[in-house]
Amino acid sequence: MLGNTLSDCGRAEEAKAPYKRYTDRFPSSREARYELALALDATGRIGEAAAQLREVLSLIPGLLDAYNKLGVTSATLGKFDDAETYFKSALAIRPDFPDALYGLASCSKILSEAQTAAKIESYLAADKPAEKQTLLHFALGKIYDDLGNYPRAFEHYKKGNDIVDAAAGFDANVWATFLDRIESTFTRRFFSDRTSFGSDSRQPIFIFGVPRSGTTLVEQIIGSHPQVATAGELDAIPEMTWNLQGRFGLEASYPECMNELDGKAIRTLADAYLAEVNARGPAAARVTDKMRGDFVHLGLLALVFPKATFIHCRRDSLDTCLSCYFTRLSPRNGFAHNLRNLGLYYRGYRKLMAHWAEALPVSMLEVGYEDLIADQEGVSRRVIAHCDLEWDDRCLSFHETLRPVHTGSVWQVRQPLYKTAVKRWQHYEAFLGPLRAALEERLSR
Repeated sequence: MLGNTLSDCGRAEEAKAPYKRYTDRFPSSREARYELALALDATGRIGEAAAQLREVLSLIPGLLDAYNKLGVTSATLGKFDDAETYFKSALAIRPDFPDALYGLASCSKILSEAQTAAKIESYLAADKPAEKQTLLHFALGKIYDDLGNYPRAFEHYKKGNDIVDAAAGFDANVWATFLDRIESTFTRRFFSDRTSFGSDSRQPIFIFGVPRSGTTLVEQIIGSHPQVATAGELDAIPEMTWNLQGRFGLEASYPECMNELDGKAIRTLADAYLAEVNARGPAAARVTDKMRGDFVHLGLLALVFPKATFIHCRRDSLDTCLSCYFTRLSPRNGFAHNLRNLGLYYRGYRKLMAHWAEALPVSMLEVGYEDLIADQEGVSRRVIAHCDLEWDDRCLSFHETLRPVHTGSVWQVRQPLYKTAVKRWQHYEAFLGPLRAALEERLSR
């Protein structure tokens, strides 16, 4: 119960200990082993999580969730043959299992057959919970896209997104107002008054941008360098902003409360962040943090780590937004399930990045996805040089680097660079009217 409570509170690191104590005492407990595997997975211990899941299957050979989770962890580690085997093992037990159908479709093109699509269409007729219907729609969207049947693909992607959007709760005007507050707080004057604040650490490499803009690809290139460790998408910076007011007893909320912090408080924040990063594994010379949405918090990051590396990933707006719409992103991305909201979110992001270009006192490298596709070595060398690292040829073979990848790009970043994702929106141009209009819309506040 303690492990479950900690997991429910998002404290997976702490949850591992009570689960481990329980499984040591009761080795045949399938439930505790499964929950321990989830906690290990959530804290980046993917190999250990997979081992626990295999133990679970030795106790209960037909457990669907264990097969499916093993498929997910195998794909995360780039072991797609194993992932296919586990997903198919689940489907051999239950052919209409939505999680396995979605997992199988997402990590390769192995389901791209018309008869497979027809079979999944028939499963939609059954009375399934909304979340399971969403998985089936996204699986069908992927299959029809692979088949080149773009109207049918968009139809299913839209149906899947409509289900999620009904509960997403994204408010474009709230988003725009928050960005205005960010811009009003983090001005050039704000930074010029605080030149002595912040840490001297050069360890962090911050990689950011809108989802599906190439952040995972850039992280994989940098992470292939032997002097770099990858931390994935850390919640450390968002959590820092949520806790600032209470932690220091400040009058205002974030971002306005930043005006109340002195140099000592800023260095305290830096030390806490570095401790959390290095607690995830052996300390490395450089560590990447690929929390994409940290582009909102660049003012905080530039103040706390003025000597860190900042890399902004950018991609064609229509390709970026469409890829978001076609990817089952985490619940925090509530904007991604509605084309109009996607356009308004992207418009706010574009406006904020223009502000940062004027206000931030740090050097920021912008990496265009299309530029990287066109000149892999040239752009990769600029990225590595910006990180103040010597070039290493392993950065060109990023798809061979064995490390966990948790995002929707899990399959793509294991492949050599390909050009088919450039101008992909042209296949769906007839459906993008609401997105195009929103990208140019002026928000009312």
